[in-house]
Amino acid sequence: MEGLTGQDAGAPMSPLPPSSMRGIEAIKILARARGLLFDSAGVPAELDSIHGTALEEVGHAGGLSLVASRCLLSALAAADLPAIARFADGGYVVIDVATADSVLLTTTESESPDIVDVGQLASVWTDMLWMPGSEHVGNATEQPLFEDRPTSRRIGRIIGWSVLVMALVMVFAGMSVVAWMGLQPVDTEFVAIGRMVPDPAPASLVAPASGVLRSLSLTEGKAVQAGEVIGEIDSVVPINPDHERADIAEAAVGAARASALLAALNADAPPVLREVPDLDPVRRAIEQQHLIARFEDYRGKIAAINAEAEQRRVERVAAEELAARTADALEAIRKQVAEMRPLLEQGIISRNSFLEKDARRTELERELGRHREFVVERARAMEGLEARRRSIRSELERTLYVERDEFAKLLAQLRKPAPPQTRMVTIVAPLDGIVRRIAPLEVGKPIKQGEEVAGIAPPTPPLELEVITDAAEAFRVKPGQIGRATLTVPMAGSPELAVRVASVAEHATGPAPRQRSTRIRLLTEKLSGSSGALAYDSQATWQVRLQTGAEMMMDRWIRQWQER
Repeated sequence: MEGLTGQDAGAPMSPLPPSSMRGIEAIKILARARGLLFDSAGVPAELDSIHGTALEEVGHAGGLSLVASRCLLSALAAADLPAIARFADGGYVVIDVATADSVLLTTTESESPDIVDVGQLASVWTDMLWMPGSEHVGNATEQPLFEDRPTSRRIGRIIGWSVLVMALVMVFAGMSVVAWMGLQPVDTEFVAIGRMVPDPAPASLVAPASGVLRSLSLTEGKAVQAGEVIGEIDSVVPINPDHERADIAEAAVGAARASALLAALNADAPPVLREVPDLDPVRRAIEQQHLIARFEDYRGKIAAINAEAEQRRVERVAAEELAARTADALEAIRKQVAEMRPLLEQGIISRNSFLEKDARRTELERELGRHREFVVERARAMEGLEARRRSIRSELERTLYVERDEFAKLLAQLRKPAPPQTRMVTIVAPLDGIVRRIAPLEVGKPIKQGEEVAGIAPPTPPLELEVITDAAEAFRVKPGQIGRATLTVPMAGSPELAVRVASVAEHATGPAPRQRSTRIRLLTEKLSGSSGALAYDSQATWQVRLQTGAEMMMDRWIRQWQER
């Protein structure tokens, strides 16, 4: 520490000049005014973090060390010195830092600045600086600026905090490891004991319709293929009385509708639908509305044609009147021209007068021709409209006559008793298999729909395993999952089977939820073992292992906790 001050910290210091005592107090006042607050040890708080190590290493014996003095001087130097401290009695002190080891103090009592060494400042610092809140200069017998802090206490505090931090780190690390493990997927496997399912009974082949058996080609033990025709039935097509009555009513409505429209055309009045047997009132009202709408559509077309024809007639009459007036005017002008011609030859009238009159005659002749052409055009238009009107009426009448006749013919046919109709129905094999039994049927005899014809069994019925286990253990088993199955008591040549989940269903064994179980059906395929097909053995048990996918470790822990 001697290198910091340039002198021994324990060497005696010369006393400060009297004029510097007020300067020391001014340093204290300025230090507080500048925000250099003191901590519990009397050291400026903002210097403690910078020079804390040096302050801790220097012993204190009631006075301020040289290092602490240098720290305070450094803080004052950084606080925009020089500074002026004024007192109530009118005195002042100018403070400036001369060097790193001394401070310049100029007071009202001194004519020149006093150079105060940091060593001298340290020797009297205890008398001048007090704890925060003190505003007076005291003596060395009161509370010192620094207090001794035992090293063992500091070490114990450091060790305690270190142990606490390490414990928290270890707890956090352990929780992180547990969380990481809980999010890791793990493969799951379902293991259970199952038994063989007995061979299924042969599928029943039944008659698809009632009728007379025409032919049957079946031999017990014969192999058949799915869709193969093995018999024929002459089936009578049943007649539904309700459908028959509905067809008759529909035909009667059609005939009545056509007749009503024909009558309306002849009478030029709205149509009225006559009574039809087995026709409900709602349907009758709907048909009546359709009749009126169809008739109004026809009348609208005819009315439009009549309006256009009337317009053409008015135009023709007007053109005829213009033509008649033009003809009268032309006849008069012709007479005038004939009378003026001799006068022109005699020179009584001028040639211009004659030519004007003759030009007027020519103009009237042309105008008369235009009027007569317009009259002919309008007459032709009226003839076309009349032909169009007759065409619309005749086309509608022809359509209505055809409808009436067709519905009347259909109605007559429906009212006649129809002979029974038959159709041939084939009997086909529903699946590939072997004919196991044949019903005692005779060709040419009646057969009823659903009556058994024969039984067909699969050629090689698949071996199935059935597992009944607790529902909580089989919750991950899904149809389509695959696995392996072996005998629980293996022997030489024992087969190994590949299994696939066919179905998963609840299997209730009691009212309580804990007694509910799951039934799993598995299709099998032989992988290894003795040659030959597997035979049904009701006593044998099989150990089934299924790969049920992956799950999170956290889910497994939660499920195991819930099952406790």
